[in-house]
Amino acid sequence: YAASKDPDLVQQQIPSCTLKNFPCEIEHTLQWAKEFFTQSFDSDIRNAKAFIFDPDGYLQRLGNQTPRVRMEKVKALQKMLVDERPYTFTDCLVWARQRFEEMYRHGIEQLLYNFPPDHVTQFGVPFWRGSRRRPKPLDFDPSAKCEDANLRNHYGFIFGTAKL
Repeated sequence: YAASKDPDLVQQQIPSCTLKNFPCEIEHTLQWAKEFFTQSFDSDIRNAKAFIFDPDGYLQRLGNQTPRVRMEKVKALQKMLVDERPYTFTDCLVWARQRFEEMYRHGIEQLLYNFPPDHVTQFGVPFWRGSRRRPKPLDFDPSAKCEDANLRNHYGFIFGTAKL
């Protein structure tokens, strides 16, 4: 198994709007999850560690980036080291719970505000049809279970995310 290689989803160049708002294929879902994980638990943390262990070197390397990249990285540092820095496991649980609300409630509510259930395209075709299925915001329910695997999905997301 270690010698096998997963398909390189990055090279397929799935449009960002498809990933964030209208994933209709399993590849979209996998890429979305990969990007969430990388951003939340890898790249931002690596940047924060690089800054902590070598602030002068980090700032020098940052100076070689474009203004947009510099701003994104500085904002991410502020978020990681000041605004959302966890000091206890309870802080991690709170952070994970906020991510759940952002991803599975607020983001979907905003999408439905922009494209209500009765929205039609400029061609008079219903927006929510075919592979573009209307999402449903989730209400957090720690006892909600996945019928296939009998797993507590919402609880599992919060606890697993907090542990990472």
